[in-house]
Amino acid sequence: RVCGETHLPCGACYQCRHERRGLCDDMGLLGHGKGTAHGGMAQYAVLEPAYAYRITRRELADDGVRACLLEPLGVSHNAVECADVRGDTVLVTGC
Repeated sequence: RVCGETHLPCGACYQCRHERRGLCDDMGLLGHGKGTAHGGMAQYAVLEPAYAYRITRRELADDGVRACLLEPLGVSHNAVECADVRGDTVLVTGC
């Protein structure tokens, strides 16, 4: 089992060439065009290996709840790191 990255950087723009793929000028999204017909809710989807992350048995132990939270956890973790609020009490909200 794998978890797929939903944001697909082009790899060729200035941002991608300078290791800032999250700011890609031509970002693709899984299931939203650019050659990706099926989104994350499809029964099957085709991904490049670079965008697939193996899910461990531990992450599946709770019926996959941990695995489905990887993306929102990554977003909130990045927000806390960027805001430099380590050690403070913070609330991260959004969709």
